[in-house]
Amino acid sequence: MFGLEQNRVSLSLHNELWKEGFQKEKQRLSTILYAFTPTIEHIGSTAIPGLKAKPILDICIGIDTLSLFHQFPFETLQNDHFHRLKNVQLDDRFVLAKFTDQTYTNKSIVLHIVERDSTTCSTLLLFRDYLRNNQDVALLYEQLKLSLAKQFPTDPKAYTDGKKAFVQKILKKAGDHR
Repeated sequence: MFGLEQNRVSLSLHNELWKEGFQKEKQRLSTILYAFTPTIEHIGSTAIPGLKAKPILDICIGIDTLSLFHQFPFETLQNDHFHRLKNVQLDDRFVLAKFTDQTYTNKSIVLHIVERDSTTCSTLLLFRDYLRNNQDVALLYEQLKLSLAKQFPTDPKAYTDGKKAFVQKILKKAGDHR
């Protein structure tokens, strides 16, 4: 249901279990992160009904300020198999991933910790909502993803980079005027 081997790009048919899996993770993360009053949203392609996607749940966790991240209950998160991706250094978020095995090669969930009222958070939700409400655009996005997955089956960075222009175009169309 969830998980993709590291350095692999492979899309799966949309699976209704992704929504159910998100709800379970949301409940668990709400309990673990209760003190931070998080906003927890399902983002990424697994959040778009009918869209083919890498079988990895992307979850946006909005908190008041990123400075609170250093107070997270990391031991509890690690017990739940979440680990910080230290090789992912971004100014606008922290990233943690859940792995399905002890070798840390099969990623199943990615947490994007962002400031709740940030441009990053609103942009992630704007893109998701636009695709949910515009099936024709979602299908164009799926076609691009399929082409990129075929072109870069072992290069997730090239796959992601290949989507950037499309994402920016959609965000502009959706009303993100950065």
